[in-house]
Amino acid sequence: MDPPRLSASPFVQGLVGFVVILALVAVPMVFAPPGSEAPTIRVAAADAPEEARAGADLVCDGVDDRVEIHRAFAALPRDGGRIRLTAGTFTCPGNLGPAPCTILEREGTIETTVAISGYYHSIKIDRPYTTICSLRITDRACVRITASHVRVEDVLAEETLRGYYPGMPGDMGGNGAFFFWAENRVIEDFVFYRCVAREIGTHGFNMNGRGEPRLIRNVRFVECSAVRCGDDRGHPWATGFDFHEGNDLVDLAVERCYAAGNWESGFHLETGGRQEGIRLVDCIPEGNGWRNTNPGDPTAEPPVRAAFYMAGYTFARGTYLVDCLSVHNRNYGFYDEQDGDNALERCVDIGSGYGYKFCKNVRNVSLVDCVSVDAANWAFRAAFADDLRLEYFCQYNAPGRADVAPRVQSVLGWYQGEPQYERPVTNSRLEITASGSTLPVLNIGDAYNPNARGNTCALATSDETDAGPDRTPIPVGPPPPVTRRVPVPLPTPPVPPVHPVPGRIQAEDYLPGQGTGFWDTTAGNGGAAYRFDDVDIEYTPSIDGHNVGFIRPGEWLAYEVDVSRGGRYVAALRLACPHEGRSFQVEPDGRAAGRVTVPRTGGFEDYVTSELPLDLAPGRQPIVLRFDEARNTNLDWIEVRPAPP
Repeated sequence: MDPPRLSASPFVQGLVGFVVILALVAVPMVFAPPGSEAPTIRVAAADAPEEARAGADLVCDGVDDRVEIHRAFAALPRDGGRIRLTAGTFTCPGNLGPAPCTILEREGTIETTVAISGYYHSIKIDRPYTTICSLRITDRACVRITASHVRVEDVLAEETLRGYYPGMPGDMGGNGAFFFWAENRVIEDFVFYRCVAREIGTHGFNMNGRGEPRLIRNVRFVECSAVRCGDDRGHPWATGFDFHEGNDLVDLAVERCYAAGNWESGFHLETGGRQEGIRLVDCIPEGNGWRNTNPGDPTAEPPVRAAFYMAGYTFARGTYLVDCLSVHNRNYGFYDEQDGDNALERCVDIGSGYGYKFCKNVRNVSLVDCVSVDAANWAFRAAFADDLRLEYFCQYNAPGRADVAPRVQSVLGWYQGEPQYERPVTNSRLEITASGSTLPVLNIGDAYNPNARGNTCALATSDETDAGPDRTPIPVGPPPPVTRRVPVPLPTPPVPPVHPVPGRIQAEDYLPGQGTGFWDTTAGNGGAAYRFDDVDIEYTPSIDGHNVGFIRPGEWLAYEVDVSRGGRYVAALRLACPHEGRSFQVEPDGRAAGRVTVPRTGGFEDYVTSELPLDLAPGRQPIVLRFDEARNTNLDWIEVRPAPP
């Protein structure tokens, strides 16, 4: 018969109480932005109070409020300034792109909501030295970061924000409410303070990347929360905080953050890649994994089991956890697999399925003064691991598993009968004190973990029911200091009215005016960069510059050129497109010169050059690019040069 379960100690009850308080206390914003002398432009929402509208520099109409907000950014000097949004709702049917060296913030204390619609649309931070604070984002929005030197404070993403629903009408496209993306570049220097992701369908906070380099570094999260992120329509691996996926990660600090009720794990770092200098201090995941109804996929190769991680913390390499608490997570409190070089100090798990698990070729891990209380199964579980060091590890009321013999409080070597992982723990020192159970503390010298493996065990038992000395959690602290920077402005050069030929024309330097210099079928600049008319221009890291993108049938661009000498020329156009069957027409001086075939390049940032011969008269004349069959093509530049003899 199982021993009776003992009630939690005052120490445990105090920790759980602290979790509840942290979850319920509102977190007012504390903010001291740099450059208080910077110029400020006030933008009023269509539904703002009358006095706010009367005092604003720009007033939105509630149809496409990006127009006024982007106009405000364009009006700031090149070294930046502030855009203040009044109370009310700003409707944005596309990307909202802050300019470099700017602050986008709420004015006053009444809620300001930014509602962004459309696939993969966001507050798109692709220029450096940007600050976003005191906003609520909804609909299909996210904060998407591809630039460096970014600070985000007191931003709430909640409820109506759609999740990551591949192939479904509600798909927001982004992989997190707060989403970092490093593709073929290094991005660095970020502070997130008191940001909240709540009741959304994907990760709350996500870091990802691809290519080379793909490094995200020098990141700090302070008092941020992710609550009930992920659902049965969204990403099957949705977590509260997903710090490492395809990216490399160096120097991450996570302080006093909270993750509760999320679909998968609370705090997650995927295995593999470069992970260095990762530190979590005084964080709390609670009740993660319990809503998860993922049925798994036994047909996949390898098969995907249901209910896999569902942990408070999953981590892999280069991670240091200090004074971290885990409460009642479905599978594991602390889970480490496949890597190592990790340290846990003064960490506590209360009531999770397993307190601590280390497996799948983990090496060089230390636990100092760590505690497991009321685990549903084993307090400590390890297999296929080397050089584990448990110092002053305490386990309370661990019932073990009745379906695994011998029945013990903690287990070594066992892994569900899977031979690739069911291997012994080796070269380890395990110092464990167990209380509240009459079961053996640990299996030693059995088939799962034979004695001759270089292990040293110091095991003790006690009838004490107290879970160790009381700990006073670190109180809520002051906001991270604002770094006083002198940013290097990224100016927008004046658009040349005439382009000399021979020469190169940047695609974004078209003539002004809808119907004269361009025709665009959608309102606003969907790429939120460089110019703020209706042509969609974005900044692209792979070319370290701008391109015209989001092209739709019926759109066109016009350029004024001055041809030095008439004759035969070649137009070389730098293009990127992941699709086949795209082409468009080139019209010099009103004549159809031929069609440019857009090759399938593999991606929107993979550029190649296509050529078309042109006969040009001398002097000034327009060249029009008519995108009749060029949907979703990106154009970097056009170079017109004499044809070879």
